[in-house]
Amino acid sequence: MEYTVNTLPAEFPVPKLTQATGTGTSVTLAPLNAQNGGTVSVEYTPMYTTDSIKVTMVGTAGAGSPVIPAKNGVTAGKVTFDITKAAIAANVGNANKTLTLKYDVTRNGKVVSSKVLTV
Repeated sequence: MEYTVNTLPAEFPVPKLTQATGTGTSVTLAPLNAQNGGTVSVEYTPMYTTDSIKVTMVGTAGAGSPVIPAKNGVTAGKVTFDITKAAIAANVGNANKTLTLKYDVTRNGKVVSSKVLTV
């Protein structure tokens, strides 16, 4: 008999916002780079098709903190999520506004979060 153990790490890697510059857990987003919205990239290995990945964006209340539908993982190990231009715009203004992005992975009924990206 063979068993496959789908263990979860203590924490998943930080998500990436394609339109932002910088690396690590703190990046900068120039508004002109996200005029058409943004793309959040979630990448880790191993990723299973049974993984449920839920991205959470927390920014300005309401439009700046949209509900982003969960997606299943893919064997290639990278899933992307679209952020609307309205959600980006709600977090841009004259003041220095920040937003955070993270994701939760549900595998075999257990949930583990990623590191948080501050934009």
